[in-house]
Amino acid sequence: MTAGPHSRPRRTLGAWTLFPLLAALVSLVALVAAEPAEAQSATVGSLQQLRALYGEEPRADDARLRIPSIGVDAAVGRHVVAESDAVMPMPYGPADVAWYDFQGAHFGGTPGGGGNAVFSAHVDYHANVSYAGVRYRGPGMFADLDRLRPGDVIEVVRAGETLRYAVSWSRVLPAADLEAWGDVIGRKTPIDSVTLFTCDGIFDGRTISYSHRLVVRAERLTGTPRRLGAPVAGSASVGVSGTTHPAALAGAQRWPVDAIFARAEGAEEWLVYRPGAPRFVSTLLGHLREDSFVIVVFR
Repeated sequence: MTAGPHSRPRRTLGAWTLFPLLAALVSLVALVAAEPAEAQSATVGSLQQLRALYGEEPRADDARLRIPSIGVDAAVGRHVVAESDAVMPMPYGPADVAWYDFQGAHFGGTPGGGGNAVFSAHVDYHANVSYAGVRYRGPGMFADLDRLRPGDVIEVVRAGETLRYAVSWSRVLPAADLEAWGDVIGRKTPIDSVTLFTCDGIFDGRTISYSHRLVVRAERLTGTPRRLGAPVAGSASVGVSGTTHPAALAGAQRWPVDAIFARAEGAEEWLVYRPGAPRFVSTLLGHLREDSFVIVVFR
């Protein structure tokens, strides 16, 4: 797939090849699907128009992925990544999302089954759409992935169950940084998590690829975060969390949150969550309960 001109630098998602290395290091290399010899005459320029006229990709029938804050409601296709060839296929087209089923591998996960379920989608697209028989040139399903913030909700609807996740962090990684990708995809996660990614950075017309990847991590969310009352004792409020995800709790408050403190079940020490801080600082992730007593410190 070749990228067309855009009014601002954008990212084109191709296919990826996953090379399992020592200590769960992985390499993600952007490849490009070859253009057919003859392009279709009709051109579609928006996801709304594509789906209104031609429906959705019939092969993307495993689940749905919804992100209300950025208007994503997409069909999800299951792509088995065999350990023998370790190929991560690209999504079928601009409007669907790929879930990678790393069968037999020590990393990855199934939505709702624990581990780290990995999803990807195009950020833009300039190629033929095979099931529709038209050419598409415009934004992809993850065009606004960079707008996600901690606490935003991601839903995976699969096998009649709706699973909710709250965004914990996002970051931009060099596409060739094996160690960084190993940390994001190759390591097991202690909490049922999802990782979404697409392309970012500078487009290189010679290699028809982008220099970086935008990655978003979200972790399982249950319950409804409670909005605590006016601060007491200076700049803090106390109450019950109502949810299992501290980022969702922080996002529900009236004032910007500096830190959330709570005790893990059966533990004496206080754990902390600081919005935007790395995981080794935010020790409360994975330990908050819906009935946890919390102290919320405001800025």
